[in-house]
Amino acid sequence: MSYHAFYNPGKKKDSSTFDVLIRFSSCHQENVPGVEKFLCKYLSSWNGDLHSSAVFALVSRFSMSSAAKCFECVLDPVHKIFMFGSLQKQCEILECLTELCKHWITLTVAKLDGGSARASITGGFDDEVDPETAVQALLSYIDSCVSLVPTFHGIPTPDILLVVLNFYMMLLDTYEETKYFVCEIPQRGVVDYLSRYPNTRHSPCGSQLLHDGLSSPSLSIMKHAT
Repeated sequence: MSYHAFYNPGKKKDSSTFDVLIRFSSCHQENVPGVEKFLCKYLSSWNGDLHSSAVFALVSRFSMSSAAKCFECVLDPVHKIFMFGSLQKQCEILECLTELCKHWITLTVAKLDGGSARASITGGFDDEVDPETAVQALLSYIDSCVSLVPTFHGIPTPDILLVVLNFYMMLLDTYEETKYFVCEIPQRGVVDYLSRYPNTRHSPCGSQLLHDGLSSPSLSIMKHAT
C-alpha cells in the first residue's frame, strides 16, 4: 500500500483505496494494525478536508489496544482541526468521536461481560492499556471539546446542539441497555450552558440530559450500577 498515493486528490484510486480500507475494517471489530499505521501517518499532514468522510470512518474504528497511539497520533491532529475548523467540521469531528467512544464502550462492556476477572479483560490489550481508563480518558476528552463550543459560537446553532446532545444521549442509552454507566460528565459548565437555551430544555433528549447531569451521583467509569 502506497502512503503517498493518497496525496493525489484528483485521482479516483484515492477514494477507491479508502473504500477498500473501510470495507476491510468493517469485516473486523476494529481496524487492523496496517490500516492504523497508515492512518497515523496520513493524519500527521491531513488538511481536514481530503477524504474526510473516509478518514472519520476509519478513526471511529480505531482499536482500544492502541489507545495511547490513538490519543497521540489521531486525536492530536484531529483536535487541531477541531480548534480551527468550521462549524460543519466541528460537528463532523464530534460525530466521529461519538462513534469512536461508542465503539470502545461496546468492546469494554463485551469484555467485562465475558469474564469477571480483570485479567480476562486486558488479555487482548497491550500490557499498559486498561480499557476502562482508556474509555474514561476518551470521554473526558470529548467532554472538554464540547465545553469549548461556547467559546467558538456563543449561542449554539441547532446543528451543533444536536451533535452535542447525541453524544450525551449515547451515554444514557448505554446505561439503559447495559447497566454500565459512564460519568463525571458532562462538566457542570456544559450543563449550565446548555440549560440556557429553550431548544435544549424542551427536547426529550435535552431535558433528560439536563436532569441526569444535575442530579445523578458520580459513579465509577464502566462500573455495574447497583
